[in-house]
Amino acid sequence: MVKQSEDPNLSAGTLKNVTAFLCLGSALYIFISLLSYSALDSSFSSVASLSDSVVNLGGPFGAYLSDALFSVAGMGAYLILFIASFAAIRLLFFYKPKNNLYTLVKLSSATVLVLSFSTICEYYFSGDFFPQGSSGGILGEIIFTNLSNIFGVVGSLLFIFIFTLIAASLTFSFSWLTVIDSVGRYSLSATSYLMNALKAFALMIFEKVQSIEIKEFFKTKTIPLEKPLSDAQPRELNLPKTKPASEDSSVPLASAAKTISSEPSSAKEEISKASSTVYKSKDSKLDAEMPSTDLLDRALDDGSSLSQDELNQLADLLEVKLDEFGVEAKVTSVIPGPVVTRFEIQPAPGTKASKITNIAQDIARSLAVKSVRVVEVIEGKSVVGVEIPNTNRKMVRLTEILSSDVFNKSVSPLSLALGQDIAGKPIVVDLAKMPHLLVAGTTGSGKSVGINAMLLSLLFKSDPKDVRLIMIDPKMLELSVYEGIPHLLTPVITDMTDAANGLRWCVAEMDRRYKLMSELGVRGLAGFNQKVAEAK
Repeated sequence: MVKQSEDPNLSAGTLKNVTAFLCLGSALYIFISLLSYSALDSSFSSVASLSDSVVNLGGPFGAYLSDALFSVAGMGAYLILFIASFAAIRLLFFYKPKNNLYTLVKLSSATVLVLSFSTICEYYFSGDFFPQGSSGGILGEIIFTNLSNIFGVVGSLLFIFIFTLIAASLTFSFSWLTVIDSVGRYSLSATSYLMNALKAFALMIFEKVQSIEIKEFFKTKTIPLEKPLSDAQPRELNLPKTKPASEDSSVPLASAAKTISSEPSSAKEEISKASSTVYKSKDSKLDAEMPSTDLLDRALDDGSSLSQDELNQLADLLEVKLDEFGVEAKVTSVIPGPVVTRFEIQPAPGTKASKITNIAQDIARSLAVKSVRVVEVIEGKSVVGVEIPNTNRKMVRLTEILSSDVFNKSVSPLSLALGQDIAGKPIVVDLAKMPHLLVAGTTGSGKSVGINAMLLSLLFKSDPKDVRLIMIDPKMLELSVYEGIPHLLTPVITDMTDAANGLRWCVAEMDRRYKLMSELGVRGLAGFNQKVAEAK
């Protein structure tokens, strides 16, 4: 029976582990012997009485071993111990087979490192510092003496430092450039972290102080919407009977109060501009007449719309092109719009809408248009929509939307005219039902036009008693045309410091209103206004 040979990798791994543990055990024994070295023990340097006990924890062998290492290498004995421990750990956890040249380079560099270290210790540390004997041992003393005779003290130290750096890099397999780069990077990171922490702390202190100042300022400058009367006494008003109180003046309301009293609005309202700028608005401006849409450019027919005959021809052409691509369908209706025209087609039974979607680019190419959009599902209909861009886009005027029945019948003071849909019907939304409105786009895509259309919608829909605005314009160009309108709570803000303060005021005002509505048990401004109307 032939015996199978053992796995050579297993044998090599076992030998590696055994060698590593022997090195670690030997290093630990040497470390204990060096730490417990005593000149009273019998060794190569001294002879003690046979009756004296050995002080060294490593026993007689440890006493002789530590004496030999200290005598030969001085403080370099500790470096020998460190190198041996490093080699054992590397052998145990990070071992990779190397050639003999690599091992020879490692041993040579470790030897040079120990000799250089012992020489440096011989120069910088005296015998008093190292009571075991010479700080550099016999080797350090010999090398430093001979080098000093040849290169002098300064030259010798220069060469020794250079050899120490090179030997350390080769022995422990690292690059000094990497070390310097890491130290610099971590130093910069620590410095940056410290500076950011200091800035954050200073900003926190500044914001707290500024918040206190803003609260104190608005406490005296802001005209509140109401004034609790739980502790106040009603008083008569000195107002002419023919002149009712201004509708925008707040009406105080308290659950326990049976008498409702209101204060006359002042001739001028002081509204804080977040940075202590006071903008005064006259009551006469708040009662200004609503503007007419005649101020806007009229919507004219520019001839861009397709005639009925042209729409029919395009519908027939679409049916032909679909048939060429293997899709049997019939155009049931045509919905022309300002930008695109939607053709609603009824596919033959069994035809998937995805089949039409997959040939959208081919349809666009055959119709000589830039693109074609396929709407697979149209709510309330069993047809598929094919949207083809118009040759000439129609200019949509704001007048068309502001004069439409949809906008006029909208009861919300925050109605916004956004434009027209693909069928040319006006799109009007209520900002109160969509509080998070984001306007984004590339340069020239119409962001400014959209914002101006929204602002004009508010100005044409609501008077200053219903809607007040805070406008922030970092560019100082976009919103400057609105300076002086009665709807503004403050002049147009262009300084970002003032903008931050103004937004903080808005947050504080929102919190105050939420507390008022909570006390009255209502969920919104409409409920609050209804409570006020009932109290009248």
